[in-house]
Amino acid sequence: MLKWLFGNKAPDGNSNNTPSPEPTSPNEFEMFSRTATLVVFDLDCLKHRIEEDVDWWAEPADEVVELHERNLLIAGLGANDWYGVRVSEAAIDTTQLFSLKFPSGRVYIGPGENITGGGDEPTGEHGGKLFTFEPGDYTVGLMRKDQEIFLSVMSSEPFSNSHSGPVTI
Repeated sequence: MLKWLFGNKAPDGNSNNTPSPEPTSPNEFEMFSRTATLVVFDLDCLKHRIEEDVDWWAEPADEVVELHERNLLIAGLGANDWYGVRVSEAAIDTTQLFSLKFPSGRVYIGPGENITGGGDEPTGEHGGKLFTFEPGDYTVGLMRKDQEIFLSVMSSEPFSNSHSGPVTI
């Protein structure tokens, strides 16, 4: 379905020419999600999906497999809309904690429509942002307040992600 709607990758979310607010720090950005999702993953963790259909991740079973493998976090947002995203290396007050591996340290955080697949991977050019972390294991915490999404990304020991279905915030 996504491939039919968007081709290989979704168009820029700013199609209505509404200017997005300027971020106030390098760890903050605005994004428009056309798939009502936010994703977090190291680019190397999804290399095995690059030649799959652009919407491979729309199947909940595949989403959960990648979460259990600690390759990918997909968070459902409930609506296609603009979101402010704040990324911090400090803990946040949340019970939604996930273990991810960052083998290359090149980590994409942004709308799900830019996930690796359909022959390419995200660059940040069409929304979201690429971050650089030290390679290793991380705990990612998620919290949302209205249209603001808060992520903590902290180096940690790996642990099992036990979700049996899609994650929502």
